[in-house]
Amino acid sequence: MFISKGSRAIDRILTSRLSYPAFVVNSLLVSALLIGALLSSGCAPVSPQESEQASPSQDLATTHSPFAEFPAVFAGTLPCASCPGIDYQLLLHSNQSYLLRRHYQDRTPGTFDSIGQWRLDDNTLTLSENDGNQMFQLLDQGDLELLDPSGQIISSNLNYRLTRQEDTLSRQFALPLQGQFTYMADAASFVECTTGLRFPVAMQEAYLSVEKAYLGARLTPAEPLLIHLVARIESLSDMEETRLQPTLVVQQLITLWPGQPCPE
Repeated sequence: MFISKGSRAIDRILTSRLSYPAFVVNSLLVSALLIGALLSSGCAPVSPQESEQASPSQDLATTHSPFAEFPAVFAGTLPCASCPGIDYQLLLHSNQSYLLRRHYQDRTPGTFDSIGQWRLDDNTLTLSENDGNQMFQLLDQGDLELLDPSGQIISSNLNYRLTRQEDTLSRQFALPLQGQFTYMADAASFVECTTGLRFPVAMQEAYLSVEKAYLGARLTPAEPLLIHLVARIESLSDMEETRLQPTLVVQQLITLWPGQPCPE
C-alpha cells in the first residue's frame, strides 16, 4: 500500500515538472524516492534469523557465568526431619534436563534418582518433578541454596546449600530410564518418557544389545519402541564433532515393549 502511494507521488511530480524550475522538481523527486524507500522497508517482513530468539540454554550460557559450562554439578548434605541428612547430587545439562540423586542417610533403601526439566528465572532455579517442584536460589558464589515450597528463603541456622563441583559425577550417575528408542541410518535417539526430551544415543558400552533387540522387534524402519534401560547422560561431541550435547550412554538393557506408548 505504501509503495503504491509513493509511486503515485512520483508520477505527479514527473507529469507536472514543466510548471516548476528544474532544481525544485529534482529536489521533490529525490524526497519522494527516499520516502518510498523508507515506507517500503518499514513494511518488509523480518527474516527468521532476525526474529529468532535464543534458546534458554544459550541465554544461560551467556548471561549467567555459573552455568557457562555444562554439565553444571552441585552437591551437599541438606537437613532431614527423620534422618541425619540427605546427600544431594545434582547435574544440570544444557538442554534443560537434570539428574538428581538423593541419599537419605541411615535408611534402607535410601537412594532415589530422578530426571526432570529445570528452568532459571532471575536467580531462582526450579526443578520440575512429577511430585512437585524444588526451588533453589542461585548465589553470587555460583552455589545453590534450597528455598521453601513458596520460593522464599528458609529462615534457619541449618545448612541448605549445594556447592558447585567439578564434573566428576557424570560417569558415575546411571539411573533406570524409560523412553522411545529409534534407530535409522546409523543414528539412534531416545525420547525420555517423563520429560519428553530427546537424546542422541552413543554407540558405546552396552549400546549394541539395545540395537540388536530393537532390530529384532521393530515392524517398520525407524519405528519408535518403548524400552527400559539403565543409562547415564554425558556431554559428548555430536556427529560432526562441532559441539558438545547431552548424550545417552547405555549401561544395561532391561526390557523392551514393542507397540507400547509411554505410560501415563
